[in-house]
Amino acid sequence: MNNKFSIIDDESGLTIGSCNDIAGLTGDEFIVINDESLNRITLLNFQFSEIFKKEWLGKKYYIGNLQLTILNNSGVNIGAYYFGLDEAVSCRKIGFWEGQHTRLAGTLLYAASREAMVLWDEWRTAQPDQYNMWVNLTSSERLGWLEVIRLFNDFCSSSNNSNNKQDKSGEIYHLDGLHIKDRTSFFCALGEAVNGPGGYFGVCLDSLSDCLCGGFGARPPFTIHWNHADVFINDEHDDQRDNAKHGNRAYLISLLEVFNRHNIPVIFSS
Repeated sequence: MNNKFSIIDDESGLTIGSCNDIAGLTGDEFIVINDESLNRITLLNFQFSEIFKKEWLGKKYYIGNLQLTILNNSGVNIGAYYFGLDEAVSCRKIGFWEGQHTRLAGTLLYAASREAMVLWDEWRTAQPDQYNMWVNLTSSERLGWLEVIRLFNDFCSSSNNSNNKQDKSGEIYHLDGLHIKDRTSFFCALGEAVNGPGGYFGVCLDSLSDCLCGGFGARPPFTIHWNHADVFINDEHDDQRDNAKHGNRAYLISLLEVFNRHNIPVIFSS
């Protein structure tokens, strides 16, 4: 069986080892230590990397923060979740990690959603090569899609990966509004309009503002041509983020304010 995860020391970037699976990555397992509730994860069939065993194991070096990285079927890292150990571990005392079930206590900065874990399994085989593969997903699955594309982009960017895209300016990006009914589907569509299938260009207003500062595939000036925007404007929906019913008009105003601050025209058509 191929290992599905690698464990990386966040400070040095060194790959500590790999494992078949990680129980508790969805944030559903806890342990109480000194009256404090902590996340617990279990590395299944964890094995040290040869480089770590040769260069670091048994030395005076402490590991405190980990990147729990997703491996594709070729063994390439495609995304990561951050885990801070409750107590830094000395490499001199780390031998107990290796084995069938290695349990660690600490804090998951961002727990994986179950929907994202299903999508990661698909991305392990192949990343999206067609537009609109998210269209038939449920609302919660689309949130998982945004989680995956955000973390995939974050990891590729931080790794100086060859997948990084150079910013383009002066482009016209077309949004197919027939599929855009809420804020989640808007960001699914915008990411693909800018960066192709499975592309990322923000998942909320704050991250959109970050993307518009450059480094995410497009830099102002550019133009957005939003076809069938009336579908978004007139829709009311149950938003999975806060379990409430929302119209989109107020959110559209907020979107346009962000684009306006960066001098990006948005052209609507039916």
